[in-house]
Amino acid sequence: MTGAAIALAFTSALCFGVALVLTHIGLRYIPPLPGAAISIPSSTLLFIAISPIVLGGRPIVWAAVPTFAAVGLLYPAAVTLLTFAANRALGPVLTAALGNLAPLFAVGFAVFLLGEPLRYAQIGGLLVTVTGVVLLSVTRGREGIARWRSWVLLLPLAPAAVRGFIQPSVKIGLAIWPRPFAAVLTSYIVSSLIIVGANRLQSGRFLASHHCAATCGLYSSACSTDWQCFCSMRR
Repeated sequence: MTGAAIALAFTSALCFGVALVLTHIGLRYIPPLPGAAISIPSSTLLFIAISPIVLGGRPIVWAAVPTFAAVGLLYPAAVTLLTFAANRALGPVLTAALGNLAPLFAVGFAVFLLGEPLRYAQIGGLLVTVTGVVLLSVTRGREGIARWRSWVLLLPLAPAAVRGFIQPSVKIGLAIWPRPFAAVLTSYIVSSLIIVGANRLQSGRFLASHHCAATCGLYSSACSTDWQCFCSMRR
């Protein structure tokens, strides 16, 4: 792993943490589904706007597009919706802590799907990650024990598992078309259609009409998380 990939991974984690805090503010006034129907399309529009600059008129490798589109069926649509629900129920601290288990799932899927070797350094890193999550998540007293026993903990664990599955999966597409931005753009377009359609079926509106829509839209300020994450996997 190069230094640039490590820097991108840390920047991605920073953006994810900032996004959780901003989202928690917006979710005080708006449910998770309408919030996701704002944040994901906002990020998609941003990516579409800068795509002529980033892609620079390079030809599309259509063989990789189905893989990126398949990724978009789950990510970011399902991940964002579950993360929003977890953020609203548990708060950003516990959501972020349990979300850090994504590397545990990613390594497992990479070993089984891609046949990547599991080294002692990776095992040690996973043990440190799990230990850190436990220390951050468990609080003293009955309240902390009750939280660990609650089914609500599945809300942040589910998107962590999906992110862990997506990371080795998207590498299949990146092996065909090594353009992380193309992967992000394609998956966001597909997810935008899914999440906006779901919000339309539930509420009868394509977008939320609440006055705090702009607040929840601040999540899009951290949309670079996915691009940086895909970049780090390419290296």
